[in-house]
Amino acid sequence: MANWRPVHDRNSIAMLAVVVRFTGELTDIASKKVFESAENAARQFGLNREEEIHSVGFDANAGKLIKPNIGGYVFSSEEGIVSIPGLKIDFVNQLQVDKSSLMFRTTHFESWKTVADCIEPLFSPIIGITSNIINVAQIRLEYLDKFFYNGDENEAKTDELIKRDSHYVSPHIFENRKKWHCHVGFASAREKYSGESVTQINMDASLLKSRSEPQEILRSIQIMTAIETRKPYAEEKEGEYSYRDVINHLNNMHDDLNDLLREVVTEDMSRKIGLTK
Repeated sequence: MANWRPVHDRNSIAMLAVVVRFTGELTDIASKKVFESAENAARQFGLNREEEIHSVGFDANAGKLIKPNIGGYVFSSEEGIVSIPGLKIDFVNQLQVDKSSLMFRTTHFESWKTVADCIEPLFSPIIGITSNIINVAQIRLEYLDKFFYNGDENEAKTDELIKRDSHYVSPHIFENRKKWHCHVGFASAREKYSGESVTQINMDASLLKSRSEPQEILRSIQIMTAIETRKPYAEEKEGEYSYRDVINHLNNMHDDLNDLLREVVTEDMSRKIGLTK
């Protein structure tokens, strides 16, 4: 029977990203400590592929580019990469650190607990350094969920995946258009988060060529959901923060993003991907 299916058997998450941005750039001395800490943590975690992030400046007086400096590093693991139509993937887990932020991404989501267990050995030593030097400007958790229709793409019905009565979708997406985009965003103040929080929902429908069957066209819908808190510790503890403060924010974000997706997809899909029983 033709129907919508999630990208994986047990969940629909193609990628997850956690981002912590600072209120400015670390000094050269501080960034050197952070980069060394990140490299040690990454190696112990098995992120053995290393890439440099180069920053390029311009000398206006001389009218030429300044020699690129190393502005950060990306550490990745490649074993177990899964191919996903419409998404270029060259890593399983990845840590990126530069002078103004750190980010963890994974394309192998099993559970939030598994993600938290990955983040702790990578973020904790770095935040142990930055918490004494610079404040946090933003904390962001982002999910990318992907769904495919396993039948004739002309017969795919959007309302068999997305609720018609959801507050977070526009009516135009149900007009059987082959391609569409829907974007909703709003700011709010919630007691569970210190600072202002911003919620985003981006949805895109597209047609993709199947990699296994080149003649086959796949109907695809992807849903990006994210919550970002801005200046989360500005009014608390005089800006002080720890890894535990950061993970508490992320735990709340994960719960809220689950609730958000539950309000977007149908009850049937919600059960398929483990949001409801």
